Amino acid sequence: QEDRLVKFLGVRKRMFTVYEKHKDELDAMSKKKQGDIGDLTTGIGVFNELRSTQAQALADVEMSEAEYAFLVQEIYKSMMGSAVAEESGGKSVSQVAGETYDAAADSVAKARQAAEQADAQAQKGEGNLTPEQRKMLADTRDAARKTMEDLQKGTGDLQKQASQMRENARALDAPPANIALYRKYETEIKKYAMGGLEWMGL
Repeated sequence: QEDRLVKFLGVRKRMFTVYEKHKDELDAMSKKKQGDIGDLTTGIGVFNELRSTQAQALADVEMSEAEYAFLVQEIYKSMMGSAVAEESGGKSVSQVAGETYDAAADSVAKARQAAEQADAQAQKGEGNLTPEQRKMLADTRDAARKTMEDLQKGTGDLQKQASQMRENARALDAPPANIALYRKYETEIKKYAMGGLEWMGL
């Protein structure tokens, strides 16, 4: 809901003030090959300050940590959904994922059809061949039939994978309304992004 997203962004703005204040320190720490006790102390101090700011901001807007975490997750899904839709002409993540496998299955099916047609053509001209040539053709046909069997199996496997991929990718689909809301507030969402902190529950 838009009103909850606005409150979420208010929380992020307050946290970002703390993050920005310590950004140079955090950047310097991230560039070191090996940290020291001072870095650990600084890191813990910044984390605690961010955590304290987050807790107070959440209390002020009457938002639980569970709702905050849910909004983080939905915003990332909407971000990905927005990017995929722009690249694919409005398609969802699951549609694009499934179509990728569908295209692969179609290519395998066409290769199988071409092999079957080549085998049929070879059989038509078999009467004009010498015994040695017929033997070579028979060996080639056996190998071709094995290849066609593999292609048939491959087509079935890819079709199953396409179906499974669509099902799995549906969890990554964002409702169109969420994507529209993300785009409306995209500038602010990106402005208050604090890379990596979400993995620490922030």
